[in-house]
Amino acid sequence: MRASLRAWLSVSHVGVFVLPLVVMWGTRSLTQDLHAQTLWDLEHQGALLEIVSQDLLRAERARSPEAGLADVSDALSERLARVKSATLSGVRVTDSDGLVVATSGTEVGGNLMGYPEVADALAGRSAFVVRPRSIQDRHALGSESRDGPWRLFVAVPVRLDGE
Repeated sequence: MRASLRAWLSVSHVGVFVLPLVVMWGTRSLTQDLHAQTLWDLEHQGALLEIVSQDLLRAERARSPEAGLADVSDALSERLARVKSATLSGVRVTDSDGLVVATSGTEVGGNLMGYPEVADALAGRSAFVVRPRSIQDRHALGSESRDGPWRLFVAVPVRLDGE
């Protein structure tokens, strides 16, 4: 049995209208999956950061028992800068007051307490927020960095010897 020209045209028109909807649905699913994977990766990077920070702090406290996170700031910032070059993820470590004591960038001393995800992390809970990327955060066309319109911020509590 042969399909008529009218049947073929009807099927092709329906396909032309339905295909973009299917693609949009599929793309959204992929975007959500990528978002979830990125969040998972950043949370696990936070766990690794906790281990590195603990090791640095223990080594410093072996020399000076009163040493705190600010005393390992330079060594930790150096490691964070290397991590950033490999993962393209900026990292900031704050003290219990929300002041940046180590960073992969240059913002040591800044106060992040006004950010809700930082306040949550300081209260012992992991948190994330998605914010639009500002024009100043845009990268050159040849940059390796991702140049999407959104940025994902993840805050993970890091416990250092019970602190």
